[in-house]
Amino acid sequence: MRWVSVISLFAFCLAATAMPAQACTHPDPARDLAAGDCVPKDGRVPIHGGDYGLGPPGRDAAYVVFDNVVYVVDLSTQAVLRVIGPISGLRN
Repeated sequence: MRWVSVISLFAFCLAATAMPAQACTHPDPARDLAAGDCVPKDGRVPIHGGDYGLGPPGRDAAYVVFDNVVYVVDLSTQAVLRVIGPISGLRN
């Protein structure tokens, strides 16, 4: 694992724990998250995009998996920036 990815995951964890106390809930469990939706803390897993053939997520962003779908998430707001797609469709 590269240092950049370790630092990105560390920054993601710090940002997630430093968030305000307001609840972040899935807006409609019947559908996948979309850009602008907040990713709930429960059930999300940060991943290293390079392990799946993805480039850098962007500045102040990280890749997360939620409900088996990969998203690019803003580290400060935990909002979805981009929907990548099902993790099963990515190379590992």
